[in-house]
Amino acid sequence: ASNSMTLTDPDPLATNLTVQPVKCHGESNGVISTTVTGGNDPYIYQWSNGFTTTSIDDLPAGTYGLTITDANGCTGTSSQTLIDPAAISITPGAVVHPGQGQGNGSIDVTVSGGTGSLELNWFRNNVLLISGIEDLQNVPVGNYKLVVTDANGCTATFTYNLTETVGTHQPGESFYAEVFPNPARDHAVLAIAFAQPRALRLSLTDAAGRVLHDWTVDHVTEQLIPLDLKDLPGGTYQLRVQAGSEAVTRAVVVNR
Repeated sequence: ASNSMTLTDPDPLATNLTVQPVKCHGESNGVISTTVTGGNDPYIYQWSNGFTTTSIDDLPAGTYGLTITDANGCTGTSSQTLIDPAAISITPGAVVHPGQGQGNGSIDVTVSGGTGSLELNWFRNNVLLISGIEDLQNVPVGNYKLVVTDANGCTATFTYNLTETVGTHQPGESFYAEVFPNPARDHAVLAIAFAQPRALRLSLTDAAGRVLHDWTVDHVTEQLIPLDLKDLPGGTYQLRVQAGSEAVTRAVVVNR
């Protein structure tokens, strides 16, 4: 008589990974779970980050490896990469400060990144102003805030304070010159524009006509020239901008 025995090959170890992606850029809330089939239980789980559980959570973006060992010492491996979502980016562009008592200001921005569709909400002085647009046009002075929210609920915020300008371009003047913000505290900007490059001589005088600062700027077409006001007491000053034989004067108000 003879005896026979059939040896069966166990089903191979197989893993199925289930992923919950990282929600917002830079966050650590991803989850990876695994389901094992084949082999012989019980199973031992060894993740590349040191955990030995069937699932791992609170994960930042990155690649995570898993080794599973069954009761017979057979092993199977797998890995999963969690992607860091693109951050929501709000890039400021051109800003026009409104004239005194006018609603002709504007703020241009470019919005990108995030996940899925983006919701845009502009606030003025913390009150919802308008939704669904990137750029503001024909707005008065105020504290403006743009809140952008993506499909995952991630947000980004941009703020800007529009102030009135003093001394804008007047009819008959030969070139454009504008000071903003005006009034200002420590710093302001002179916006200037010429059709062709010009050399400028700038002088800042006080109420008594004394010249406090005098300097030159070369090769100017369209330019933003910084004005350092931090050493000046509060008051109204006159900024004279001379380009060859042409000149304009702008009032600069310093608040303290």
